[in-house]
Amino acid sequence: MRLESIKHDQQMIMNGIQDMVFIIDVKPGPSFHYSFLNIAAMKGTGLSEIIIGKSFHEVNAESKANLLEKKYSLTCREKKVTTYEDSFLSASNETLYSKTTLTPLFSKNNECTTIVAVVKDITTEKKAKQEADKSRKKLLESNQRYQSLYAYNLDAIVSVDFDGKILNGNAAASSITGYDIEEIQGKSYYEFVIQEDIPKVEEHFNEALNGNFQELHLAIKSKSGKEIKLMLKFNPIIINTEVTGVYSIFKDITEQEQTLDKLRQSDERFRIISEHGHILITLLDKNGIIKYVSPSYQDILGYNFEEYKEKLFLHNTHPEDRPKLNEQILQSIKQGKSCTLKFRQQHRTRGWIWTEISADPIFNDEGSFVQMMVLTRDITMQREYEKRLEYLAMYDSLTELPNRRYFNEHLEKMVKDFNQGESSAMISLFVLDIDRFKDINDNLGHDTGDAIIKKFAQKVHACLKQDQVITRLGGDEFAIIISDCKERNEVVMLAKRIVEALQEPLEIFDTSLRVTTSIGIATAKTPTITEYCLYKQADLALYEAKKDGKNTFKLKEITEIKEG
Repeated sequence: MRLESIKHDQQMIMNGIQDMVFIIDVKPGPSFHYSFLNIAAMKGTGLSEIIIGKSFHEVNAESKANLLEKKYSLTCREKKVTTYEDSFLSASNETLYSKTTLTPLFSKNNECTTIVAVVKDITTEKKAKQEADKSRKKLLESNQRYQSLYAYNLDAIVSVDFDGKILNGNAAASSITGYDIEEIQGKSYYEFVIQEDIPKVEEHFNEALNGNFQELHLAIKSKSGKEIKLMLKFNPIIINTEVTGVYSIFKDITEQEQTLDKLRQSDERFRIISEHGHILITLLDKNGIIKYVSPSYQDILGYNFEEYKEKLFLHNTHPEDRPKLNEQILQSIKQGKSCTLKFRQQHRTRGWIWTEISADPIFNDEGSFVQMMVLTRDITMQREYEKRLEYLAMYDSLTELPNRRYFNEHLEKMVKDFNQGESSAMISLFVLDIDRFKDINDNLGHDTGDAIIKKFAQKVHACLKQDQVITRLGGDEFAIIISDCKERNEVVMLAKRIVEALQEPLEIFDTSLRVTTSIGIATAKTPTITEYCLYKQADLALYEAKKDGKNTFKLKEITEIKEG
């Protein structure tokens, strides 16, 4: 029942994911081989499980394989999550666009052994952008065809020649400035701009003459002498690819600016967005003291948001995460850039939960840091999902045993410890398989074959001590690494126990089937052994056991290094 539950969980996780998921084995070179793809990946690419174990070049066209190797190699070298965008042909020969996130997994020696790729379809966004670009072009054409809109536009519009002299304007421009259009025609645009804003107006105007749209904030003097703050856009007038002048389109934002100035002095501006139930909003002063928190703290962290005020932002973070978090926030302030970080916070009842923040430093007009805006979201489920993916990459779904990837890493560690003299026992490797398994599969079907593999694994596992691990290498091949036997006789007794345990028929689908095994064993006492040598000798011993009639074991003792 537990195995069925795990399989059900795996199917629910993988097949419930709308995005395409690939698990890629990283082999020395490096070279990359497909280890898993979910149903979404099969449907999206037209590939199937037949590619499992194959390399990028065996599955993809050369150009595609080269691109994949480049991206995956970069992830291995940098040892961090990377993303890139790409396009590909779907099973229906339609061009689709994707955004791929590559997550590297590492061995205990910090070697990249696996990469989990999650491919998100961004075709809709890409096509939406293409449509937006078409609409923008049509809008520019419409501006040339429908000049009558000029006069009735609610925004103020003033046309200016190459020298900055005003040619014309609409009623909204007259309303904002207080001048009749006839009063300002022929005058330089700069006559109305306050002195300190003239340099930036000149810079943006010259950019517009080069065909570039510009936007800026500035202040002018109205006819009554009142200072008016504007949001202004310089739009080059382009006819037949030539810039013939500039439209100055502006809005009076004096009132809005005054309102914003007041809001900058008050936490009330953050209450506008504080109702977002899935985001924590926090405002810190320049010393890292919490000045404002959103009510959503109650829902996400279980604390009354008022409890957080006037405390250090780091007070509720995990001690192990504080140094890095503090360093990254200080770096964000120094560089004047936002930063994104993942760390643990204390929930009132759930304990430590994983969260992700986006922190933005805020500076005053003089460029001095005054406060920090922090948006936080709960990513606990995301972290659990990532851990589940890591488990699926290291364990066999049929038998629930560790898989070949686990075996390789475990064998490497055990041999390293043995060679360093950290154990007084010998090291032994059992390689075993099911006798005549191919005939069983061919005659009784794969369902029966799978059931036999599970029962076989259970039988062998029951013969082992608690700290002895059996792994499934693939098909009907299994391996056991033994590092706690000091004498040859102990190894022999274990092999006999396994062979004898399998003399009793297996109950498969209400049918008793006699299934036997052949075992190849390699042992070493001298701490100069290699993983390859140990595995090769065990494999040779297995071959001899098969040749000797099966249902038995053979043992090879290694007394010196055997290379190749």
